[in-house]
Amino acid sequence: MKRWYDSNWRLKNYLDKLPTLNNELYEKIVKDLMELVREEDPKAFDRFAAYYPLSEQKQRWYDLNPYCWILVNGLKHVSPQIIEKVVHYFESIL
Repeated sequence: MKRWYDSNWRLKNYLDKLPTLNNELYEKIVKDLMELVREEDPKAFDRFAAYYPLSEQKQRWYDLNPYCWILVNGLKHVSPQIIEKVVHYFESIL
């Protein structure tokens, strides 16, 4: 299955690492990235949320955490500049 972020190998590598991290670091990264996106584009998460209902089957790793679900789905709808900032954040912390 091809995911939207598979086309950006840097972002893909970092997002794929998230579920393997210890819970404390995982939660810190999700929180920090949500703040980063909100600072850059305050309405980014609001614009897409109605179109993506939270899966009840929870088949994807990010479906297990509602904040991570918002982050991963929201990143699909932000500018390339914000994606670059997200990648730089990952580079600085991992």
